[in-house]
Order: sequence, then C-alpha cells, then structure tokens
Amino acid sequence: MDVLTLHIGHMKTGTTSLQATFRDNAATLAAHGLYYYGKTRTNHALVRPFSKRTKARNESKFLKEYRNEAKANRLPQGLISSETLLRLAPDEIEACLASMRDIAGRVQVLIYVREPVALAISAAHQGVRSGRPLAEIEAQPRILNLTQIITRWRSAVGKENMIVRPFDRAQLANGDVIDDALSVLGCASAGPALQRQAVNEGLSVLGIHMLDRAMARMPDRKMPYDQQRAFNFIKGPRYVLPEAALDRVRKRSAPHVAFLREEFGIELPPSTERPSAPLALSEAELASLAEVFHEINAFAYRLDRSALGRVLGTRMPYSNRFKDEDHPLRAKLAKLGVLDELAAQVATDEDDAEAE
Repeated sequence: MDVLTLHIGHMKTGTTSLQATFRDNAATLAAHGLYYYGKTRTNHALVRPFSKRTKARNESKFLKEYRNEAKANRLPQGLISSETLLRLAPDEIEACLASMRDIAGRVQVLIYVREPVALAISAAHQGVRSGRPLAEIEAQPRILNLTQIITRWRSAVGKENMIVRPFDRAQLANGDVIDDALSVLGCASAGPALQRQAVNEGLSVLGIHMLDRAMARMPDRKMPYDQQRAFNFIKGPRYVLPEAALDRVRKRSAPHVAFLREEFGIELPPSTERPSAPLALSEAELASLAEVFHEINAFAYRLDRSALGRVLGTRMPYSNRFKDEDHPLRAKLAKLGVLDELAAQVATDEDDAEAE
C-alpha cells in the first residue's frame, strides 16, 4: 500500500454516514483502488489497541487481518476511519503511527472541522442519545479543542501529511462529505457507484425532550440505538440550544476558529440557527406522553429480538438493524409449511374486528 489515510472521525461531521457507506461499498471502493475494512460496523477495532482506555493493548485480530489483507490485495490506497483517533494521547499516536507505517509507505491524517455553534447543537442531539441529561448539556455544551487535536497529530505526521477540511456544504465536493473524502483520496470516480447510507438524523424539540425522559427510565440512562430510532421521526422544529449555551460556545471556541483561519485558511460561516421556543406542554403532560411512547417502543424492541420475533421475522417500526439472524426454528417451521400459516395469522385484522 502506498498511502494509508487515518480519518479522525469526530462527532457530527458526517462520520457515521461515511463509515456506513464505505463499509457497505467496500468491494466497489476496492475496484477503484481503495481498501476499506468492511467486516465490522466501524473501524474502532483497528485503533483501540493503541488506546490506554481499552483493556487489551495487544494488536487485535481485526488489525492483524487488515494488515494481511492490505499486503495481499496490493491496493494503492487505504482508509481507516475511527472516532477513537480523536482521543489518542501523543505517545499513543506514536505507537499507532509506528504500526500503520508497517502497512503503508506513507501515512496521512484527514479531519473535518465544523463551525463550533453548529457542532454544539448537533452534539446536543447526540449527547441525549448517549444518555446525557438535556439540562446538563444545555449548561455545558460540547466545545471541541480543535487546536490541540490538530496540533497533536500534525506534530506526529508532519504538516504535509495533515489534511484539514471544512465540514460546510458550500466548501465540500458536491456539497457532500463522502464525495469530498473520495476526492481527497483520489477516488472521486467511485462516487456515482456507491449505495449511500444516511444516519444520525436530528431530533425535533418534542422528540429530544421525550427521548431525554425515556432515557431516565433506562438503567444507567443507556438505550440501544435501534430502540431510539422512533424518536427521530417525531415531527416538529429541530431542537436548538438556548441562547446562553450558544453564547458560551461562541466565546470559548473563538481561539480555535482563529487557529483554523490562520493555519489552514479555513473560514467557517457562523451558524444562523436560533434557540428553540419552549414546548407548549406542561411537565406532567410531557412526562406522560414520553412514558406511553417509551413503553410501547420498548415492548416492540424486546419482541423484535425475542425467539418468537426471530422465528416470525418481525421488524419493529423504524428499525435499522445492521444484521438479521434467523432463529434456528424458522428454517424447521418453513420446511414443515407452518411458517407461512403463522405469518398469515399475524397479518390478519381479526383483533381489530373483535375490538369493534
């Protein structure tokens, strides 16, 4: 491999969409000279061995496989995309680069930077999904220390191998982060052939408040992402942080905006989003609505993954599961001709008729 690109995939810069699209189109990318490891949902397993935060510091079986496949396929370009790269300390970066330089003749780093206020607003959505209370997010919005992150990696790989791109539709190739990344990698011709994945939809004002309260009903405020997806489809204006939070982000991120302008000539247009209006619901009404929605949604999630659900092949509304694994009984029932009969019974409207 001639060049291996490490994509520092930090949150709210199209990372998940890029990773899902590249994973699902690994064969197409290979045909255009780019090797992307598509056997895991993300590339984290290729990078975690270098982080002190993980239990195992030895080279993972996935990284070994990546190394062997890269040597065997002899593709000129490779890409590893992971949020874990964001959190590596200087000594961990050096260990990571030493390993990656055994795979490719040159290692370069790619990072997308987003206007801080827009990033903080989107990060609030992600924060609630991760279980962080909305009130806490509004008091302490996410502010990324881009100066430290970029300086740390630039010192390790050299200025000529540090690629910083604005996450701004007006400045991205075709207004799309996937097309922009392909352009950076010299594989723009692969773009039209890709089946793209759009993920991490934003939450409405009502949706984020309902999810926040539903999270409070979960152990340790943790909810499987597929169970959360229904909240994404609650319609209404997109949630935006309060003015005090937005002002805090503007003031604290000003040095990083100046750093990007001075060091890389990057101008990020200020966000024009305005704070969300208060909900026209009392706390009791909102809590009740969230409870009912959560209980129905949680039941559908459990049924979907139960033995019965896997036998019948049910799929809860709004699900986006990566893999489906049939229950062993499904094939046996299909062979006996029972499966179609069961599915037909599930599909009838007898219960509705009885209710009338």
